[in-house]
Amino acid sequence: MRNKALLLATLFAFASGSIGCGVIEAPTILALDEGSSMDLSVNPDTPNPLPVATIGLEGGVVTLMTVNLDLFHLLWGLPIDGTVEVTDLLFAGTPFSLFGFPTGAVCTIPDANNPSTGTVSIDIFDQKLNNATVDFAMDLAAAIVVENPDLSGPFPNGLPLALPVDASADLSLAELFGLISGNAEGVLSITQPVSQRFTVKLLNLMIPLGIDGTLTLTTANAFPTGPLLDDCIDFLSL
Repeated sequence: MRNKALLLATLFAFASGSIGCGVIEAPTILALDEGSSMDLSVNPDTPNPLPVATIGLEGGVVTLMTVNLDLFHLLWGLPIDGTVEVTDLLFAGTPFSLFGFPTGAVCTIPDANNPSTGTVSIDIFDQKLNNATVDFAMDLAAAIVVENPDLSGPFPNGLPLALPVDASADLSLAELFGLISGNAEGVLSITQPVSQRFTVKLLNLMIPLGIDGTLTLTTANAFPTGPLLDDCIDFLSL
């Protein structure tokens, strides 16, 4: 408990010197791990789906966590709740061909019509010695866009992609302070399955498509870089 009391004092002093008494704003980067990918298939829910491509991914999500260390919660040992704002999102995927049409750059970006939301809850007063429990939840609203206008034409705002992200982790007090103070490299890792269904019109045919895969997001101190991301940045800047 002594360590937790020291952490509380440090956090409160840190918060008081930031944007307001007891309020902490913590920018947090979640980077896609190597091995994150999505499988694209035609007729995904039939006995014989047609595999199209395995799309390797790189990129990440930039968030802003805001928590309020009010004295009521601190004195009564209650969990500290906050919000998570998604300030940027960019996933870049390996290009592929769909019925002979090359995609060019494959990019997942924020859904302009549906903002992402999220919450965080930090329990410093759980029963685990020198640990804190962090519950992290986001509803990422994204859109998949491709460079080839023959494929993207029917979806000028991209194909909507809903990515619910949920995680609960026991962090050491040092890791928790790193997460809140912006030095969170490798502190929190979230593995999330992805499953989405679409119907696209191509050559006057309505084609059911499915995306299934696994994303692993890990806290990082810098946004990832890579050739696929460079291609998306060039495409999106046009």
